[in-house]
Amino acid sequence: MDYDWKEIENGNWVLLDDGVAATVYKAGDDWGAVWNGAPDRKPRRLVAKLPSSEETISAVEAAIGEGEHSWKWWPPECDWRQNKKGDGFYRKHNGVPISVKQAKSGSWYAVMAGALLGQGGHPRWFATAAEACNAADELTRGGSSWAWIRRNEAA
Repeated sequence: MDYDWKEIENGNWVLLDDGVAATVYKAGDDWGAVWNGAPDRKPRRLVAKLPSSEETISAVEAAIGEGEHSWKWWPPECDWRQNKKGDGFYRKHNGVPISVKQAKSGSWYAVMAGALLGQGGHPRWFATAAEACNAADELTRGGSSWAWIRRNEAA
């Protein structure tokens, strides 16, 4: 496929295809990218941050070639994806990863930024991964009794 990238006045690069299909942008000292051209129209962010716009454009083109389920993209924030090891799941909420993992006991738990999902000030264990994912989804939608519980370091 032939890609037609254009540099815009702020120094970012855009891929045009019935609108802006992708944007490569400066992110601190590195470059990041977002693709809006997936068939489901949900934006995908490039996992890698690269040192130049040229390298990032090449990575975006490769990821587009692999499609919307490529490991080079973060999944849409509302979608759960099985981790590479196949022993848990993850998604993002406001840019922060949420993981659902299985403990040695066989129970499942959800964790975000070092905090466990729970209720009433106590972490909660789940019988299935789906239950843990659903509880985390409920919390991200707001208005639920779920909360992220941090260990009390003073205890």
